[in-house]
Amino acid sequence: MRIMSETAKTQQPSPLPFRVRCLRLWVWMLVIDAALYVMSATFMLTRLYVVFVGAWGLFTGILYLAHLHRRTQWPARVGVLLVAAIVIWAIIGGRAADTAQLRALYVTRLRAFMGTRYIWGGETHVGIDCSGLARVALYEAMALEGLREGNPRLLGPALWAFWWRDMSAKAMGEGAHGYTQIIAEDIPASRIRLRPGDLAIMGEGKHVLIYLGDEEWIEASGVEGRVGLNTATEHRVGRWSIPPVTYARWSVLVEGEEM
Repeated sequence: MRIMSETAKTQQPSPLPFRVRCLRLWVWMLVIDAALYVMSATFMLTRLYVVFVGAWGLFTGILYLAHLHRRTQWPARVGVLLVAAIVIWAIIGGRAADTAQLRALYVTRLRAFMGTRYIWGGETHVGIDCSGLARVALYEAMALEGLREGNPRLLGPALWAFWWRDMSAKAMGEGAHGYTQIIAEDIPASRIRLRPGDLAIMGEGKHVLIYLGDEEWIEASGVEGRVGLNTATEHRVGRWSIPPVTYARWSVLVEGEEM
């Protein structure tokens, strides 16, 4: 019996290394993150969760690099070079964005949401609301243009702060955080020199539409239950005529330009 007991002990599987357990936990975190995306659950707690998932993934990556470093010296050397390259890129790479290109890409990202269902508070391609449409398409455009230009000014803290701060239609009409600039109030759209990407905030923040050009506007409509297009007339924007109407422009789209 003693021999069998000792044999059973030797056959027991050894516990998984800590780094492997961390990796498995991170994978499950990603699964939950994907589920939240599908449900279009976007609020402060989910943003905190996304940050935590990213931090846990970074921690897990460091554990694996440390494990490799005990076997060979190259991970540490590569890590130092990578950090140095990022610091140099961040210092010398910051420059004003190509606003014309960014504006065009913003319109493209807005159109990518066509037909997406309306979900109040939503900020994903699964479900979105009116202010979410205006915001998400812009930070998608900033990220893509930042990668195209290799511009840390579009990819750095400004982008993450913009993602972190939830802005309602009312906040857009008030120029909250300096993200928007008011260009006109309570006059017909036809009397304003609008640019693609401009915002029309209705009824002191009840709704927002985004201008695409050629008298065409896009909105996430709670009435229709999806993202769709509207046109402007002399006295209203699409079906909306809730006074007052505030017209605003994203500050990042006029950086270095005259209003």
